[in-house]
Amino acid sequence: MCSNIFKSLPLAACSMRKMEVLALDNNVLTSLIPEISEMESLHTVTLSSNSFKDFPFELTHIRSLTTINLSDNLLSNLPSQIRHLSNLKHLDLTKNQFTTMPEEICKLEKLEKLAMAENSITKLPEDISTMTSLTTLDLSNNNFKTFPIEVCGLPAIEVLIYKQALGCKSTFIPDNIKDLGLLKELYVDDNVLETLPKTISKLQNLIILSCRNNNISRLPNSFAELQSLRCLDLENNQLSDLPRGFDKLTNLHQLKLEMNPLTHPPSQICDGGAMQPISRFLMAAAAHQDALLKKMFECVSYNMREREAKELMRVFRFSKDVTESIEKEYKEDTRSMVLHVLKRWRKSRQKNANASELIRYIGLIMMPVLAKKLRSINLYAQSHKL
Repeated sequence: MCSNIFKSLPLAACSMRKMEVLALDNNVLTSLIPEISEMESLHTVTLSSNSFKDFPFELTHIRSLTTINLSDNLLSNLPSQIRHLSNLKHLDLTKNQFTTMPEEICKLEKLEKLAMAENSITKLPEDISTMTSLTTLDLSNNNFKTFPIEVCGLPAIEVLIYKQALGCKSTFIPDNIKDLGLLKELYVDDNVLETLPKTISKLQNLIILSCRNNNISRLPNSFAELQSLRCLDLENNQLSDLPRGFDKLTNLHQLKLEMNPLTHPPSQICDGGAMQPISRFLMAAAAHQDALLKKMFECVSYNMREREAKELMRVFRFSKDVTESIEKEYKEDTRSMVLHVLKRWRKSRQKNANASELIRYIGLIMMPVLAKKLRSINLYAQSHKL
């Protein structure tokens, strides 16, 4: 009975007591008739693209309902009686006029899938964490000022959709995202994210991550810990390089990196989305970096005295206890002390411990001659692929 421009539900339809699915989409309905509550076998009702301003109260009497679609209507609230729909599993309220997510939804104990995209929602109820059956939530294109941290309290969520092409865009994802231990799919397209939180690595069940159309300029070093990841979409961001260990994402079979200013690896290698050439490039680059830093460490260790080694620990911001411990252990062996300091710095800084940074630090402790030697080593390595 879709697209018939019904203004009211025909009474004859309610006589079909065994009917299980009632589709009344694309009409001009504003209400239902009381007799619909006699259709005790109904499990699915779709009323999308009508003119409902209020949730059809009559539906709250049909306890057999598992699916209700009221998308593209004019709803702004829900009746408290909706809690009587004790078997409801799927509820679609997309494209209505909600400004908050009604607390009444939290009373639907068996609800598994909730769609509230394309509303004007600015806040979520505190009780949302009580929705222990909810596995899929779509909050795309709403008016949240920041990413709604309340969703991080959903204990069973597996699919979270937060695309904001038409909504208020978020600048960050909170660290609390780590609490969604069962999350398998995360869609945060069309925001203005500049990075992803380090804690995203805790999402060990994550299979799909889509972050296209953001401003992401870097990925955390912990990103490579997402070992279950199969599909990754980072198209149209600001990435210039991929994190070390990215090649360890061995289950990744769908990768989109187009429209990024990539140089490490170059975009020509990444745009095809094939992991093998990307992995080969990263492995070769890591080996090159290791060899370069090893050579530079040797140079520093032969050209630095104990006093300068202490200054280096200061600019590296080693704690007082760590500094004193190193001084005590290597009191009679300055060269070994310097090598230990450099290796400790590299371990703590990981990817950020590179040739340019080391040269900068050497400049900070007023050793211009040594800094010049290191620049020469770096330049030679870049031109000859040491």
